[in-house]
Amino acid sequence: MPLSLKTSDSTRILATGKAKMWMLLVGVNQYQDEQFPSLEYSAADCQGLAEALTDATRQFPKTELIVHHDFAAHPPTLETVYANVKKITAAAKPQDTILFYFSGHGVVEPTTQQAVLCLSDTRNDALLETALSLDNLLELLEGCSARHQLAWLDACHSGDLMIRGAKGNLMIGIPKGESLPNPSLQTSTHTSTTSAFLNPTVQLVKVLRDRAAQSRGFYAILSCDTGERSWEFPELGHGVFTYYLIQGLRGDAADSNGVIDADRLYSYVCRQTVQYIDQKNQQLRVLNEEKRLRRDFPLHPEYPPQTPKRIVDGVGDLILGLIPEGATVTPPSSSPSDPPPTENIAVTPTLARSPLSFRSSPASATPSSSPAPVSPTAPTRRKSPSPSPMGISPTQVVSPSRQSSSTTERSRRATTRQWIDRVSWGVAMALILGSGYGFLQLISLGSLSFLPFAQKSAYQECNIRVGNPPGQERRSFDAQILLADCAAGGQWKQATVETLTGHPDAVWSIALSPDGNRLADASGSDVEVWDLRTNDRIQTLQGHTGTVFSVAISPDGRTLVTGGADNLVNVWDLRTGKLVYTLKGHTMAIWSVAISPDGRFLATSSADNTIKMWNLQNGRFIRTLEGHSDWVFSVAFSPDGKALASASKDGTIRLWDWRHFNVLQTFIGHNGAVRSVTFEPQGRRIASASWDRTVKLWDIETGKALHTFEGHTDRAVSVAFSPDGKTLASSSIDQTVRLWNLENQTLLGTLYGHTDWVLSVLFSPDGKALFSSGKDVTIAIWSK
Repeated sequence: MPLSLKTSDSTRILATGKAKMWMLLVGVNQYQDEQFPSLEYSAADCQGLAEALTDATRQFPKTELIVHHDFAAHPPTLETVYANVKKITAAAKPQDTILFYFSGHGVVEPTTQQAVLCLSDTRNDALLETALSLDNLLELLEGCSARHQLAWLDACHSGDLMIRGAKGNLMIGIPKGESLPNPSLQTSTHTSTTSAFLNPTVQLVKVLRDRAAQSRGFYAILSCDTGERSWEFPELGHGVFTYYLIQGLRGDAADSNGVIDADRLYSYVCRQTVQYIDQKNQQLRVLNEEKRLRRDFPLHPEYPPQTPKRIVDGVGDLILGLIPEGATVTPPSSSPSDPPPTENIAVTPTLARSPLSFRSSPASATPSSSPAPVSPTAPTRRKSPSPSPMGISPTQVVSPSRQSSSTTERSRRATTRQWIDRVSWGVAMALILGSGYGFLQLISLGSLSFLPFAQKSAYQECNIRVGNPPGQERRSFDAQILLADCAAGGQWKQATVETLTGHPDAVWSIALSPDGNRLADASGSDVEVWDLRTNDRIQTLQGHTGTVFSVAISPDGRTLVTGGADNLVNVWDLRTGKLVYTLKGHTMAIWSVAISPDGRFLATSSADNTIKMWNLQNGRFIRTLEGHSDWVFSVAFSPDGKALASASKDGTIRLWDWRHFNVLQTFIGHNGAVRSVTFEPQGRRIASASWDRTVKLWDIETGKALHTFEGHTDRAVSVAFSPDGKTLASSSIDQTVRLWNLENQTLLGTLYGHTDWVLSVLFSPDGKALFSSGKDVTIAIWSK
């Protein structure tokens, strides 16, 4: 590959063979000393990283890769590892680069306070003699003439791993008062000690910092900062730190010229690791809110943070890899968690798989699996396909028609990678596989057809509106939508999907102003207001102390009402963002707020099994409506404002003459909690969504069910009529939005894209757009 004039000296000497890249990778799962707990993914980390480095350095004529892990030809014993460290440091020349990687336990030897890396034959009662001392490792590197030296250490799997006495026992435990956040999480946790010297990270940082101060060519990256631990997740098939090292080396951390340098890789790994842990915690917060409402204790503890730490002093361009334009990529070894449901996908999704063929032996509890296929060619610089929203790998995409390489194309791909880094994967069916890739007909749903992309191209184009502050972007891209070939659904066949991101937590509720220009949403304890004309978040209203579950905007667009887990109802001036007053009276969480069509009255429903009526103009309490025997999840006024519908966890819907406090009808038919209820615009029917996975249409005069819509594979939680009353939209925990034709009671289609529960759905006043929000902290705008 011809090198441009802008290519750095480091890149040039490696790519021309004037320098050599030395790589020594070590991963330890099983320890001969039973006092060291086994790890699940260190060997997989080592092998996966070896594959990624092989691809990334393929353009370098001179490389040497030595790998020691549980399943390699040479196991990770002290003798073999130390011998190869000495070999490399003795042979390396001044222009060469050395990379040392370790994944396993790191501990502090109590007598000397030295940080040591535990190898497979390390003994707890003789750490200095049987473990690799970090001091000794750095002494060998210091005596080496190679100017560029890197150390990547994932050695804090046990957090504050504690050793009591030189011949004492390892104590591995859970912090006092805590339990593992998730049964699927695999990690060794730490004791409840507060002694800083027991945390190996403290010593690791100190020693590495001293080394960096002595050598301007030394660059170390630790998997976590002081006091933190390194997490492993089964859905990744790796420790989260090494998973993103692998992804970065596969091309995600490359610049537009395909160059992967140490700084760019570190920034990518740090950002992605922090974001992944944060997304896990966001999910736990939603679950905990629900547990609090049910008074179901104990709560799930959140994952402690993991922030990769960089230790470097003045190093220049330190090149790690070079990804050529137009080459193919080795498929990744595993994919992240929480893909959308795949029952209706015709192509079998790729399962997360280990890159190793594990030997059948009592020493390994890891299931056997086939090796990941290795591409004979070098990796491409396009976005790695993992994480994929549907779990679909590149092997499931046929006949790629590649476009010619150009500077513009490189820039576009680089921009796409940056976009994907910041957006939750999978939004709006976005299988972003880079430009020029064709698609199979991936989805089949009964009689529904999978509609093609825009005819002029077979790929999705990502567009970012430049200039918006971080976290306030409104992103747009073409999306695949499943629709029946019928006249009523024709307008939705090619829909543009935009997303509003940057929310702090799950978006429980959304509301639109009557003119459709402003949107309010409830996310965490905040309420955010957006101007949809300029794509700006114009207000963040803070006044609740718990999660906000419901928002409503008055018919004149001047008033916003919010209710949440703090049992309070707040009334805001939407024009100024100021809190007008707070309504108190409910004794448990507020699940729903609704404003009458004339804007004069307010209905609120609560987990205290009641509905309360208020005068919205002065905040005065009117009366409590009682009758439900469990939480009242939803309330809605009729178009004329004379009736009020309520939906409850008791499985019933009630129709109230709220002015005279009488029950007009009780609708019985759902086999589970009724989560949402709404009136059609004409006022003759109501629709309901239930935890029994169905959506029902009811006649308000007779109280009879007119039709039951079935199709959701999990609990239905929200329902909305289109302004013309011809279409019904429903959302579900199954991560989909479904559109129903009310003229013939058939399914119009399913909107895929959310990567977690879809909590709210709403049509725009003109019916040309559909809004949905969810637990994936995203609002999707589906436009005709």
